[in-house]
Amino acid sequence: EEQGTDAWRDAGSQRSSVSAANAGTGADSTNVASSDAAQESTTTLTNASDATNAATGDATTGQNFTSENTGPGAVRTGDAGVGFQQVTADNLSTAGSCGEIEHALSAGSQDSDLVLNFNPTCDQGSLTDSFQSVNTVTGSGSDNTAEISSSREAIVEIQNDGALHNDVDLAAITGQNEATQNTGDASIQTGDANVAATLLNFLNSSVVDGALWFSVTDIFGDLAGNIVIPEEAVAYLSRRQRELAITASNEETGADSANTVDVDVTNTETTTIENDAAVTNDVTVDAVTGQNEASENTGGSTVRTGDIQATANTVTLANMNVVDGSLGLILVNALNRWLGFLLGGDGVWTPIGHDFTTIASENRATGADSANTV
Repeated sequence: EEQGTDAWRDAGSQRSSVSAANAGTGADSTNVASSDAAQESTTTLTNASDATNAATGDATTGQNFTSENTGPGAVRTGDAGVGFQQVTADNLSTAGSCGEIEHALSAGSQDSDLVLNFNPTCDQGSLTDSFQSVNTVTGSGSDNTAEISSSREAIVEIQNDGALHNDVDLAAITGQNEATQNTGDASIQTGDANVAATLLNFLNSSVVDGALWFSVTDIFGDLAGNIVIPEEAVAYLSRRQRELAITASNEETGADSANTVDVDVTNTETTTIENDAAVTNDVTVDAVTGQNEASENTGGSTVRTGDIQATANTVTLANMNVVDGSLGLILVNALNRWLGFLLGGDGVWTPIGHDFTTIASENRATGADSANTV
């Protein structure tokens, strides 16, 4: 089994902490504690990409010949399988954000529950702005003022222009065998042919003050158990929210004192995102156990072919914008099942629809001098 993690973090301006306090003031005194804070930030991200991914893969135990033998001819092939996984992330723009992409590839069947991998490599940091204005233990007859003025202006401008072309050609062949013109019986028996392919494309994805978690698992076999999502992953997506904490109080004030607290907080956020995406996926998957020929033999001819399982799943997320929120995506591709889920910051899972097709072919107990093709 192979596993990997890709992570990123763009912390940006994560938090503000401002305080103003009068404490232990003298009798008949006048005290002013004043704090002014101003933050201005402009983040401009411009991305342009034009990528082409090409991949080919084949596994062949077939394409064998036994012909013109003085005696019987026999061909027996083993199983053939090809597993392919590709994850592409182009023009990924982040501002004050954190993300994880987990990918795993298993060479065998999963008979027990599948526990998804979650290894966060970045700390999201705090998104809490804290303001505290307090008059405490003031003297008698004193005049105390604690005031805070805070302003925060954040401007984020993102421009993504991306083009992506994937060209994938996969084949698993146990068939295409020939047993002809033998002076005796002829037999062909082929193994199973399995192909599983997953392409996951992220193009022009923008995350502002949010979090992403993507998990992609390919199982080159069957999935019998359940999918177990780590609680830490749900918590990771749920806590990515900006919070405002304000404390304003007068405590243990003196006799005949005048105590005033004032907090003025202004936050302005402007986010502009423009995306232009073009994605082309050309995926060809061939699984061949047939196309065998047993003919012109003086004895009987028998052809038996193995089973075929072929899955090809392509998921493209283009021009995806997440602002002040979180998104999780889970994809599990097995030979017998394809499962997908979306998870929002509210902890609600949404299944992604899918279709599954199984193909089987066989020639059995064929007659003499016959040509059999599946």
